Amino acid sequence: MTFCVKCGGRIDDGVKFCGSCGFSSENDAKTNKGMAIMAYLLFFIPLITGDYKKSPFVRYHTNQGIVLFIATWVVVIIILIPALILAFVPALGTLLDIALWLVGFFVNVVPRIVGILNVVKGEMKPLPIIGKYKIFKV
Repeated sequence: MTFCVKCGGRIDDGVKFCGSCGFSSENDAKTNKGMAIMAYLLFFIPLITGDYKKSPFVRYHTNQGIVLFIATWVVVIIILIPALILAFVPALGTLLDIALWLVGFFVNVVPRIVGILNVVKGEMKPLPIIGKYKIFKV
């Protein structure tokens, strides 16, 4: 299920027009896929260029990219403190490195791939777990 970029109404999968307002975001998604993908790789590029103001599709994915960036750093900070303490224990240091790599992969890389796949499909689906948070009005 996705949400209308104009009115915020729910749109069932496979439906091209919003049942509430009739808006179609299909053309917006087709013309702005590149910048929406950039929002997941370097979220600040759409902010600097101002493209997030011009396109609801880019604005939505820029918001998702910013939330992902913040969530990644929150997890890094939470994990970094115990990692620095346990890094001096030889056996735990190696296990900790493996665990941190796995956590980093699932917190950072997997949501990025999901977001980019949503952009390629022209969808505005929220990222798992963190997608419900908004930095600015979408």
